[in-house]
Amino acid sequence: MAAGTLYRDDTLAGLAKQVEMDPATLVETIDKYNSYVEQENDPEFHKNVFGLKCVQAPFYATPRKPAIHHTMGGLVIDDQAHVLNGQGQVISGLYSAGENAGGLHAGNRLGGNSLADIFTFGRIAAETAVSDKVAVDTNASASVHE
Repeated sequence: MAAGTLYRDDTLAGLAKQVEMDPATLVETIDKYNSYVEQENDPEFHKNVFGLKCVQAPFYATPRKPAIHHTMGGLVIDDQAHVLNGQGQVISGLYSAGENAGGLHAGNRLGGNSLADIFTFGRIAAETAVSDKVAVDTNASASVHE
């Protein structure tokens, strides 16, 4: 944060000011996005993966700009960031996100487009890994006590 490459604030308006955005525009955009998540319907961009509302502080932002390069391809994942084998089955305990994950951009992409899936699937992979670990630990504990 001290180097100016990561910004943090407890409010969206405060975060917007730090990154020189109009606070009202950022708050309105996030509110609209959150309403799409609640409705499980995105009439604007037709997004079909929901469940990631932006509501809990702190909020973070990083400076972004398009780049020409990006690794295309990678490991095929499902909507929970599990890596899939050649038959489309989950490989237990293996997760992928960002440029390591494939199947998200088809044959081409525009500079900067990977940012959404990098952040989104990074978060999904972490949440799924924790959830899967808790489920495994719970099952192991239950079988020990039987």
